[in-house]
Amino acid sequence: QPAPVLAPPAIHRDGFVLAQTAAITRYLARKFNLMPQGGMEAEARADQIVETVHELVAEANIAFHPDHTHKKSHWSQREASQPYICAFERTRFPKFLGHFERLLATNGEYFVGAAFSYADLQVFAVLRISESQFPEAYASLSLPLLRAFAQRIAARPRIAAYLGSDRCRPFAGASFM
Repeated sequence: QPAPVLAPPAIHRDGFVLAQTAAITRYLARKFNLMPQGGMEAEARADQIVETVHELVAEANIAFHPDHTHKKSHWSQREASQPYICAFERTRFPKFLGHFERLLATNGEYFVGAAFSYADLQVFAVLRISESQFPEAYASLSLPLLRAFAQRIAARPRIAAYLGSDRCRPFAGASFM
């Protein structure tokens, strides 16, 4: 009997069921050798960065859904969401991205250690979403290290192949996911 799942996302494979974004992220990082090198401390550092990404996504999603009942689509509350989105763009959004800029400045080419890890992939994903969902706010921020980082990650062969494929769909504009 598979374990019950509270809500998506979830992995279902050969009787194995796993839910919760953070657990899935770490599971896939281990499965695909994307954990940072350097032992427990490096893994904890990556977890911290990834949890910050998840906090950014959660806060941004609240701005898109001010009703908070999770029963209405963004489109049905679009007008009501505009002040929340604007406030998020002015206050929290720059703080999160500024934090990522400073983290990258302290470590160099990658967020943890000297090799690509799941923390880098998570930050890259949130940068793509940020540029799509908050284009003016994103463009207005001075983030030279993050912009160069995003270009480097986008140029990685497998990521570039995905970004150029039919599997990579545009963001809908209705949330920060």
